[in-house]
Amino acid sequence: MKYRCRLSIYAALERGIRAREEKERQGNDVLGWVIVGAALFGAILYFWNEIKSWLNNTAANVVERVLGYNAKTTMHKAVCAADRVMNKIRTTAVVYNKQNRLDTHFDKVTIEANAPVYEIDEAVIRKIDAEGQITQEFQYKR
Repeated sequence: MKYRCRLSIYAALERGIRAREEKERQGNDVLGWVIVGAALFGAILYFWNEIKSWLNNTAANVVERVLGYNAKTTMHKAVCAADRVMNKIRTTAVVYNKQNRLDTHFDKVTIEANAPVYEIDEAVIRKIDAEGQITQEFQYKR
């Protein structure tokens, strides 16, 4: 009887250890999927114009041949909605700033570009190519 009790305690402890290891492994799996998802979203954001062009031309033609014209127009509408979301992501920046160094709180300013990326002036593009970046400083009065 004594040995059975000890064996069952050891078995219960072993099951608890296995369950804890399984939970830790699942937590690591979730973190891995989050990293993979972020990398995939970054790649989609970087190559979005090529993806959009492929969806609107090649994939839409295949959809039209297989499912018909209405499916093609529905696909174009879906790609257009996704493109609006991607443009919103690309053209919005959030800036946190302080009035002076001793302030304890930040002011949050959301800046949205009015022009699409492809309509940027050539002089601005040349300056970015020459200097690597453009810095704009804003001053405001309260």
